[in-house]
Amino acid sequence: MRVVVEQLLILYVFLFLGWLLGRLKKEQAAKSGLLSLLIVNVFLPCKIFLSLSSNFTVSYIKEKYQLVLFSLVFLLLIVAVVPLVARLFAKREYEKKIYRYSLTLSNYSYMGYVLVESLFGAAGLIDQILFCIPFALYTYTFGFWMLTNSGKSLKRMVN
Repeated sequence: MRVVVEQLLILYVFLFLGWLLGRLKKEQAAKSGLLSLLIVNVFLPCKIFLSLSSNFTVSYIKEKYQLVLFSLVFLLLIVAVVPLVARLFAKREYEKKIYRYSLTLSNYSYMGYVLVESLFGAAGLIDQILFCIPFALYTYTFGFWMLTNSGKSLKRMVN
């Protein structure tokens, strides 16, 4: 019973925080999707940091390096197959880019981390975070280039 009350209390704190921030900046809250902004920029990084700070050690990486290797192979397979699939779904170049983006750069963390933690516990979450490291690197480098159509330069990638 205590666990349920704690979870409800956390939910109500989040709701109150969203309401309070929405009241303080009404125009910005209506435009930006304040709750999504909080989840992506505050709550999700806190969850990841909490999980990594207690479990992410050198011995853990040595024990679970196969997850990263499998993730790299899976990512390379996706990157190779998606352009072919995008050609099947669309004829115009703009639509092909949308399919490439949607199929390659999936939203793996927004709901995935919460779902995995609730199903498999903290150990499952840390395994998923380790598995998703190559996907995150790909998303924040090539994904940025794909979305912005900016020139591919090392300076932009580092930024």
